[in-house]
Amino acid sequence: MKPATSWMWRDEDGGVQGADLNLEHGVVRWYESIACACEDNKLEQTFEDYLRRGAHYADPPPEIEAEIRASVLALTAV
Repeated sequence: MKPATSWMWRDEDGGVQGADLNLEHGVVRWYESIACACEDNKLEQTFEDYLRRGAHYADPPPEIEAEIRASVLALTAV
């Protein structure tokens, strides 16, 4: 089964945040609000930094954080 590469979740303010994996650039892109795909709406974190420090620009629920970590590990395994 192919690992997931995008996620959405409801934040504590009732908004919706998200993340996706950009395999070409090796980054997790964090979205503050999925209603706008504007360039200033996302922050990027390298896979290496994510694996070392965890989610730096968002606060996904633990089960989603675990899925993101598993996907990054699976997609970066040599």
